[in-house]
Amino acid sequence: MPKHLSIEREVKWSGAEPASRRSLIAGAGALLAGGSLAGTAWAQAAAKTGPAKSPNQAVVEATKRCESVGNTCVKHCERQARRGDNSLAECKRLVLIMLPVCMATNRLAQQDAEHLRDLAKVCADVCRDCEAECRKHESHHVECKRCAEACAETVKVLAAL
Repeated sequence: MPKHLSIEREVKWSGAEPASRRSLIAGAGALLAGGSLAGTAWAQAAAKTGPAKSPNQAVVEATKRCESVGNTCVKHCERQARRGDNSLAECKRLVLIMLPVCMATNRLAQQDAEHLRDLAKVCADVCRDCEAECRKHESHHVECKRCAEACAETVKVLAAL
């Protein structure tokens, strides 16, 4: 085997004992294992004390739910359009407007940002529009119903700011 591919090739550092590649790999493995255990211990401690709560936790949760069900609604609208049903085109358009506004509101709420209340007013208006359109389809499409409900809840939470 060529010397440069040998596992036992020694690495020499100035002023240190020679180390084999195998011992370096073993040391790196031990370091990773220790880091993994420390990460597990940190996660267990965080679970006991609970995650750090934002003062705007209700806004964070409501906008995150809007984002989640909104993405599902958009996918449903796209599936329907591929089947030739374009009745959900306006629903999809309004959900696609709602999504980035809710995402931005979520980020500002997480940071307890100064302009949260300003964006919350816009977000509530956008969510009202999305809810109104989704309500038109809720009796036929569960995705639209869930999106409308999430938007209504978000409007309610944002009004409490």
